Amino acid sequence: MKKFDESKCAKYYVNKKGEVFSKFLGKLRRKKITVHSRGYAYVRTVNRNYQLHRIVASAFLKNPLNKPCINHKDGDKLNNKVENLEWVTYKENAQHALKIGLSKLPKKNEGPLKYSNKECKDVLKRVASGMTYLEAGKKYLMPYSTVAHLARGSRRLIS
Repeated sequence: MKKFDESKCAKYYVNKKGEVFSKFLGKLRRKKITVHSRGYAYVRTVNRNYQLHRIVASAFLKNPLNKPCINHKDGDKLNNKVENLEWVTYKENAQHALKIGLSKLPKKNEGPLKYSNKECKDVLKRVASGMTYLEAGKKYLMPYSTVAHLARGSRRLIS
């Protein structure tokens, strides 16, 4: 067990299994771990809240290359055992998520189109007739930026 935080009234320890203990008045007690909306386990101390995986990695894993992220090898955010954690870069973390299926790359032009070709052509005609981008897009609730992309050709129409 290693100490990771200390206040005037308590000391906090973590072990390799990802369990947290507090020592208050000489008694060692298991600390309550909460899971936040993003799915990570947190530990609340007197001083602040800590992400549990960050405590375990900082206490037991060396980081000679000073990598900023901690990866859960099995993809389970609640498995905070030392064997399941590793220091990685942001890029390595994203690649791992793709590899094990936690995230996937969006496919180009996938999903329903927000604006039809007819609507886009109509908006371009309005711009050509002298309307401002805001006025031209108002009929179809098309934002200024979309009209601007259409007008300069950086957004293509689907043929």
